This record gives sequence, structure tokens and C-alpha cells, in this order.
Amino acid sequence: MLFKKGFSFIELLLAVVLLGVIIVTILGVFVHGLHAIKKSRYRVIAVNIANKKCSELRYLFLNNGDPIAADNIKNNIYGTDSVDNEFKWDSGNVEVTGKETVDNIPYNFIINISQEGSTDTKGIILLLKKIDIEVNWKEVEGTRNVKISTYLSRPPVL
Repeated sequence: MLFKKGFSFIELLLAVVLLGVIIVTILGVFVHGLHAIKKSRYRVIAVNIANKKCSELRYLFLNNGDPIAADNIKNNIYGTDSVDNEFKWDSGNVEVTGKETVDNIPYNFIINISQEGSTDTKGIILLLKKIDIEVNWKEVEGTRNVKISTYLSRPPVL
């Protein structure tokens, strides 16, 4: 009998097809992973913007007085030349809207500050503010958002 060494054409064709299927599957997972990383990056930026705004309000509240005061918000948080921000006042509640752009992606934010103060047993008014911050941005699938809420308090002035 005469034996030939090597692979037949069918065996080579089957190996190439199998290798192609494996490569396409790996590339599909890779592309999906890159998309997930990109979406996560947008979310991290939005959370960082919300945390930054919260920190600015916390600093203002603890060091400069009441963050509900219009001049405090305009001068200390957003700067006097900020034109993209909008302020709404409603009986002790404040709504601030604005926009920040990071890596050419616009992030819109809405900050709601409300008075949650109460009186303790000695009749001292406690300064307690509830702060809700929402950051929105657009992705291919639609608009996404991140919301954080916190409370700020200051020791009462006796």
C-alpha cells in the first residue's frame, strides 16, 4: 500500500473554517467588551460630575453659609461668568440646571436643594438640606442618567 504523508484538502478546508468561526466569535466578544467599557466610562464621568457638585455644595454649606442663597451658588459653585446655568426658586427650594462637557460629550445636571430643617427638643432650628443631583447624557441607545441624593447638616448656631 502507498501512504501519503500530510493533510488532505478536506482536512485543511475544515481547519480553516473552524479557525474562522473561532476568530469571529472572539472578535464579537471583544467588540462587545469595548462597547461596555465605553458605556462604563460615560457612567463614571457622570458620577464624578455629581460627586463634584455635591462636594462643592458641602463646602459651601459648611464654610460660606446657606447654599440656597442665590449669590452663594452663582459665585462659589459655578462662577460669576457661568451662562449655561439656570436657577429656579420656590419657597426655600432651589433647582439649578447646567451643563458640563467632558471629552466632547455634554452632560446636563439638575440639582434640587430643599429645606428639611426641624426643631429639636430645646427649640433650636436644625439646618438640614436635602440635595438631589441628576446627571444626564446621550448615548446611541438613548438618554442615560445617574442620580445621587444626600443630606447636609450644620451644627445649630446658639
